[in-house]
Amino acid sequence: MIKKIFFTVIFVSSLVLILRMDLLKELLGSFAGRPFLLFAPVMAGLSGWLWIVEKNFRAAFLSYLLTAGLVFSDFLYLLAAKLTGG
Repeated sequence: MIKKIFFTVIFVSSLVLILRMDLLKELLGSFAGRPFLLFAPVMAGLSGWLWIVEKNFRAAFLSYLLTAGLVFSDFLYLLAAKLTGG
């Protein structure tokens, strides 16, 4: 049951991250300062691949945590830019 929940969370978060990539057209000008948007979908895909193909739960979970950290870093970057008026 826990494995199914974990896979569902990975799948949904991957979809959300991919949908966020639609913002690329608007963000290309300021993309140099935001590498998080490039690496987060890659890491989400890696965690799904580790789970489905390799059946390595620990590596997939660590990859997913790294993905969550990248998304949180992007959120902090946007929050800091908004608070500083940038």
